[in-house]
Amino acid sequence: MTSPDKIEQQGLPSPSELGFELTKTEGNTFYDSMSECVDVRKFFLGSFGDQAVTDCLNQKVDDATLKAYVVALFTMASPDAESDPAITGLQNAMTECQQLALPTSG
Repeated sequence: MTSPDKIEQQGLPSPSELGFELTKTEGNTFYDSMSECVDVRKFFLGSFGDQAVTDCLNQKVDDATLKAYVVALFTMASPDAESDPAITGLQNAMTECQQLALPTSG
């Protein structure tokens, strides 16, 4: 069970933790509906709080990869979701871009 206190302590729960189990088709439909109301790119890639990281991600992540990644997040209960190359590709881009936010020693 999720609560505001639990979210504050542990972050937002995954859809599967909330009891949502979407197929890939349902995930794509949900993404398309969500993107009509929210700038998904800005929401997901702009959530790091550092403009250099956001700019880097915007250069490295195309719309198709972002959609595949977000849909995979919503369909984690599906057996093929964990092997989705979009997850790996976006995670690699995030790791690389987040290095821009690390302090440099000098």
